[in-house]
Parts: sequence; structure tokens; C-alpha cells
Amino acid sequence: MGYHVGRNGLAPAARRAILEQVFQVELVASADAIDYIQEWGAPRSQQRLNKMANCLIGFARAARRRSGDYSGATADWESDLEWLSENFHLL
Repeated sequence: MGYHVGRNGLAPAARRAILEQVFQVELVASADAIDYIQEWGAPRSQQRLNKMANCLIGFARAARRRSGDYSGATADWESDLEWLSENFHLL
């Protein structure tokens, strides 16, 4: 959906607009990706919100283990996670 962080990434407002879309849209998959799509749960569900948060956490953790400077990307993911929590009452 175009979500991109880091040095050449999107501005916070653009990233968060995409996160809102991810939270609200019906996800559609090919036959071989149905199980994966089901992991995301229904639009606007706690399951969807948890999956989004877990992805952001996972991206930041993986970046910390890599060589190179991913500090900008990590800061963006952490900032977006905080925003997600504040705006969608992440449990």
C-alpha cells in the first residue's frame, strides 16, 4: 500500500494515512495467500490492530540486528507504533 520509512521514506502524515487505510480496508488475496490474509483479521478489528503493531515491532527489531544505519527507519516505525497506540487504543 506504499508504506515506506527511513531516509527516503514518507512523511509521518502520509505513513499514518496508509496505516489508517490498512486498518480499515477489506484485504483481498489470491488463493495461495488466504491463510496469510486471515492473520490480519477483519477491518477495524483488534486482531488487525495487533497484527499491524506486531509488524512494526518486528520491522524495528530486525533493523536493529542488521549492519548499517537503520536508525531513521527504526525511529519511524517506533513513532508510528506510538501513534497507532494513541489513536486506535492498542491493547
